[in-house]
Amino acid sequence: MIRKRKSTTYAVLSTVAFTAMIGTPAIIAEAAIVFSGTTTVQGEIRITTPTQLTDQTGSGALNNATVILAPTLPVSSFDLTGINPANLVIENNNVGILTVSPAQNITVTLAPGVINSPAVIGGGIVTFVSPQTAPTNLTGVAPTVMDNDGKITGTTVAMEYRLKGAASFTPVTATEITGIVAGKYEVRFAAKPGYAAGAITEVLVPAYSGPPAIPVTGITLDQSNVADLEVGSGAIEAKKTVQLTAAVAPANATNQSVTWTSSNPAVATVSNTGLVTAISAGNTTISATTVNGKIATSAITVTTKTAVTSATITGTEQVDQTLTAIVNGDATNPTYQWQVADTINGPYTNIAGAIDSTFVVTAAQEGKFIRVVISGANESKVTSDSTTAITPK
Repeated sequence: MIRKRKSTTYAVLSTVAFTAMIGTPAIIAEAAIVFSGTTTVQGEIRITTPTQLTDQTGSGALNNATVILAPTLPVSSFDLTGINPANLVIENNNVGILTVSPAQNITVTLAPGVINSPAVIGGGIVTFVSPQTAPTNLTGVAPTVMDNDGKITGTTVAMEYRLKGAASFTPVTATEITGIVAGKYEVRFAAKPGYAAGAITEVLVPAYSGPPAIPVTGITLDQSNVADLEVGSGAIEAKKTVQLTAAVAPANATNQSVTWTSSNPAVATVSNTGLVTAISAGNTTISATTVNGKIATSAITVTTKTAVTSATITGTEQVDQTLTAIVNGDATNPTYQWQVADTINGPYTNIAGAIDSTFVVTAAQEGKFIRVVISGANESKVTSDSTTAITPK
């Protein structure tokens, strides 16, 4: 059954209903039906050979009339004879058949378009509506914490959005979309009476990047010069270590890590916490360096102090003779104290003023016993053997 109509142009929101007997295609032959904007179709629509299309604009654009489907349906739902599934373009000299199975409402945009002799197989309703442009001036804002508090600004309640790849859109309820994760979003104007859903604008909500870093501006050490480190031996341990402490500015700098180095590790080493340990006599510089190259230094001097380990007396044990105290040659800064006793076993008392390495025996010490106590570095102390009884001159 074929029914002819005069040339007709359908305006926005105009509706044309097609009916057919069960199992019998109804072919609606139009002299010229203008498809402008977006068309909502239920059922099956057949677009006959494009050579029957007439281009009222004279642009020849109908040779590549584009068909856009929304909402998107699986390609397997359609019989796309003569239509390229990639972009649903009606190709020249072919019959394009678009089958929606089962019948449901979809939106079809035919642009530009004057189509001669469209045919509808089965029942269907064609409603003409206007398209909408893609939204503009949308901005994605990254989350401020690890949670989902990203947003898109510049929206209106006329829009809808979805995370790219999601099945459905969510209506926008304010001038910004909040509480969303980072990712790519699709935003468009939602369908409304007389208008199909608009083209999509893709908006990127960046990933959370954390708070901005606060750089180090300087570094200082609590001691810029250390001159009392020692190596050696004695009754007590020599001062072999010193703790240096670094202060980074500002106090709230993001990365306050410090690297410690010694310019001469053979003299002194430094740990990763700033503990300096003397190794041998000499000089070195300890440096503390921040991650962005700020440096503070401390000059280190290490001296050697050797303990007193031996003490002997030489000379004639007689009044008016000189006695000499002999100490181990490597002793550091030894001091002397001569002592006297009435018996060889003492008790011994210090001789006033007798603090040199030599001692001249006086008549007061005749018949008595003399010894020397030598003190040295790190509280070392050695007492010599006693002389025999001092004889007269």
